[in-house]
Amino acid sequence: MIVPVKKLTIITMRDFEEDILWNLGKLGVVQLRKLKEEEFLGFKEAVVEEVHKYAELLDRYSSLYKHLCRDGCAIVKKSELLKEGKVSYLELEKTIDKFESRVAYISTEISRHEQRIKSLSELLEKLQVLKRFKINPRDIGNFAHIFSKVGFMSVSDYTDILESIKSYKKTIVLKDYDYSEKVKLVHVTGLIDFKEDIEKVLSSYGFKEIILPPEVPELIDEAVTWAESEIIKSKSAIEELRNSWKKLKHDFEEDAYYLRMSLLRSYRLSKAQGNLLRSQLMSVMQGWVPKDKVSDVSQYLEDLRKEYSAQLIVTFEDPEPHEEVPSVYKIPRLFSAYQTVIRQYGIPAPHETDPTIISGILWTLMFGIMFPDFGEGLIITVLGIYFAFIRKGTVLGMNPKRIGRLMIVLGTSAMFFGLLAGEVFLLEDIIHPLWPGVIPGWVHESYYVLWLLKLAIFFGIAEMILGMVLNIRTHLKHGHKIEALMGEHGLAGIITFIGIVLLAFYFVGVYVLPPLSFSLPGLGTIHLPAIDFPALGIGAVTSWPIALIILGIIAMLYKSHIEKEGLTIGFSMAYETVLSFMTNMFSFARIAGFCIAHAALAIVVARLMEYNVYLGIGMGLIFLNAFALTLEFVVVIIQATRLTFYEFLTKFYAGEGKPYIPFKV
Repeated sequence: MIVPVKKLTIITMRDFEEDILWNLGKLGVVQLRKLKEEEFLGFKEAVVEEVHKYAELLDRYSSLYKHLCRDGCAIVKKSELLKEGKVSYLELEKTIDKFESRVAYISTEISRHEQRIKSLSELLEKLQVLKRFKINPRDIGNFAHIFSKVGFMSVSDYTDILESIKSYKKTIVLKDYDYSEKVKLVHVTGLIDFKEDIEKVLSSYGFKEIILPPEVPELIDEAVTWAESEIIKSKSAIEELRNSWKKLKHDFEEDAYYLRMSLLRSYRLSKAQGNLLRSQLMSVMQGWVPKDKVSDVSQYLEDLRKEYSAQLIVTFEDPEPHEEVPSVYKIPRLFSAYQTVIRQYGIPAPHETDPTIISGILWTLMFGIMFPDFGEGLIITVLGIYFAFIRKGTVLGMNPKRIGRLMIVLGTSAMFFGLLAGEVFLLEDIIHPLWPGVIPGWVHESYYVLWLLKLAIFFGIAEMILGMVLNIRTHLKHGHKIEALMGEHGLAGIITFIGIVLLAFYFVGVYVLPPLSFSLPGLGTIHLPAIDFPALGIGAVTSWPIALIILGIIAMLYKSHIEKEGLTIGFSMAYETVLSFMTNMFSFARIAGFCIAHAALAIVVARLMEYNVYLGIGMGLIFLNAFALTLEFVVVIIQATRLTFYEFLTKFYAGEGKPYIPFKV
C-alpha cells in the first residue's frame, strides 16, 4: 500500500538549525529535501565544509577498527557519554590521532623486531656452520694486504674452479670442508690486489658467500652466544609490545562506541545541513513526511516552537505535481518477503499501485504449478525455516532471513500442488492426487496434458487482464482518463486482448467448460450451457471477435491522434500491442511445460525402479531428486519471475519511484 506524503517546511533562526535537525533525526520519519536558491529569494545554499572532515575521520576510524579488532572487539557501549548534536571534529581528530600514533609505533616496532629475529636466525645458522669447522669471524674480511672469504659451492664446481685458478695459485689459497655429499664449504684467502678478479671467478661458479655483519664478535663461540642472546632480547621486546597492543586495544574498546556514534551523528548532521538554505539570520529546511506521521511530527514541532519562544514556522503542504516525491509503502508482515523479488523490478512511484502482494501471490502460484512435489516442497520449506530463523551471517552475500522466507512460501506452494498432482519425491504411487478426476501417472494421458496446457493459458489470460484492470484503476485514480480508456493497457487494450483470445479459440477450437447444473434455494435448479468454441480454422477471421480487435485498435489510434503523436507512432504502437498480447498469452504455456517436465522425471524414476531397484534408488530417487532440488528449482524460479516481470508487471507497473530514506541520527 502506497502512503501519501506531505511536504514539511521549517523556517527558523540559524542558532536553532542544528537542534531542530537533531530532533528531526531522532524522530526518523522525515526525508530531507535538497533546496535550491531560486525556491526562496534572499537565501543561499548552505556550505558545510566540515562534512568532509567527518567523512575522513570515519574512514580513519574504520581503518583503526580493522587494525585493532582483527580478532574481534568487546565494544563497551557508554551511551551516557554521547552528546546531543555535533561533536567538534577537532576533539574527535585528537582522539583518533592518539590511537593512530600508538598503532603505528607498536606495529612498526613489532615488524622491526620480527625482521631482526629473522635476520639473526639466518645469521645463527651461518655461525653454527663456522663453529662446526672452527672458523672465527675475525678470520673473515678485508685486511691490510689480504682478503678472506667463506662460502658454499657444489662439489663439481669446486673441482672445475681448481683448474680455473691455476694461474693464481701463488696469490690465492683455497681450503675446503665437506659440508655434505654435494656441497663444500670453501675458505678463500688471497692478496687484496687480486680480489676483484678472484670474486668474478668465484661468482661464475656459483660461490655463495657467508657475509657477517660488523657487530658480530670476533671469536666464534662469543658470536654464537651473542646471536642467541639478541634473538631472546627481540622476542622479549615483541612480547612487551604485544602486551602494549592489548592495552591499546582495551583502551580503544572503551572509546570506540563513543567515537563511532559521535562521528556518524556529526557526519549525518553536517550532511543534512547541506540540504538547507540560509540567510544571515535564518535557515529554511524542507522534507517529506508520510501522511500517517504528520500529526506526530506536528505535535513534536509545536512543542519545540514553544521551547524556542515561537521562533519557528512550520507548514505542511501537498507536493506539487512536478516534484519528485519518495515512495512510502507499507506491506503486511505476511507478505514482506515478496519485496525481495518485486523490488528487483523497481520501486513503485507514489501514483502507482504497489504490486508486491498480488505479484508475490501469482509468482508463488506459478512456481507451485511448475514444481508440484510434496516431498521436495517439504525439503524447501525446512531449508527456508533454517535460513529464516536459525542461520546467521550471509548466504552468497544475501540476507538469509529474506531467502528463508521466500523458500518457505515456495516450498508450501510446491507441497500444495504436489498433493493435487499426487507426487512425493518423484513417486506417483504414494498418495492419490487430490485434484478431482486426476489419476496417478496422469502425464501418460494426452487428455490431462491438453487440459493442463489449457489451464496454463487460461491462467495467463486472467493474469494479463488483471494487470490491465490495475492499470485502468491507477490512471482513473489520478485523472488520466484518456490513458485509462484508450491506452494499449487500458480499456481499449482489454477489448483488443479479449478479441485476440476469442479469435484464437475459434481458430483452433477450445472446449472451456462442460454444462453445469446446480440448485439455489428459492430458484430451483439452474442449468448453464457448456462453453466451447468450434474450430473454424482460417474462417475465424470472419467471426465476431475480429470486431473487438478492430474496435480496440481504433481506440488506440484515436488516443495517438488526441495526444498528437502521429499516425506512424499510433500504428506502430497498435502493431506492437497486438503482437505482444499474442506472445505474452502463449508464453504462459511454459507453466504447463515445466509441470510436464517434472512429471516426466517421475516417469523416469518409475521405469528405473521397474528395471532395477538399485538403479532406481541411486540414479532415480537420489540423483533425480537432487537434480530437481537444485537446477530445476532455480530454473523454475527464473521462469516464474520472468512471467511476473514481463507478462504481468509491464501491463500496469513502471517501478520508477524513489526510495523513502528518512533522516536519522
